[in-house]
Amino acid sequence: ITSVISFEDFSEDSFILMCTKRGVIKQIALNAFVNARKNGIKAIVLDEGDTLLSCEFVNKGDDAMIVTKNGKGLRFSVDEVRLMGRVTHGVRGIKLSAGDEVVSLLKVNNSKKILMITESGRGKQVEYNQFMAHHRGTGGQTIYKIGEKTSYIVTALSVDDNNDLVCITRNGITIRTHVKDISTQGRAAQGVTVVKMKTENDKIVSICSTVYQEDEEAEQELSETDSEGAQE
Repeated sequence: ITSVISFEDFSEDSFILMCTKRGVIKQIALNAFVNARKNGIKAIVLDEGDTLLSCEFVNKGDDAMIVTKNGKGLRFSVDEVRLMGRVTHGVRGIKLSAGDEVVSLLKVNNSKKILMITESGRGKQVEYNQFMAHHRGTGGQTIYKIGEKTSYIVTALSVDDNNDLVCITRNGITIRTHVKDISTQGRAAQGVTVVKMKTENDKIVSICSTVYQEDEEAEQELSETDSEGAQE
């Protein structure tokens, strides 16, 4: 499973935008899945070696954002992506450089910010308005300056100050921090240290956003979880 979306009904005005790791995007009407079976139906035809990365609900007039692990970001209008049937391939969403791949697809929401975390635990927030819309299939703009300190981007999230960030490391460590405590910077900035690794070989492997909790509430929740685990 790579992406989960929830909805109340199969609206004719709702569309799903898909993106693969190799930068292929596809827009399909939600009601194309009205007759989906329990064992699933085909949603996209993938090239050999490619995988579906993410899906977003979109409507006409929306902009979307593709973010790559090497620090490129491309904002484009979803109206440039024609509607397709289920058993189709899609079109080029972003032109990737050698060794690069897509890590996130976001629906542009100017009331939120783009939050990115790198493997080394550095991160930053960037305003959506830092990026002008370009045509799909182009190379995008710099969204994160990648260097020795920053390593690769793990993924990007659309967040605001009502969110907390949860990071999970390769060694199984989970860290929770407030989004509001992470700096908002320019496109080419290297970010700040968000997670300090306890060992040199540890890396961030996954992140997600959750509802904001005061530190005391979060500590109590963790304490209760530990107590339940000890009783088991």
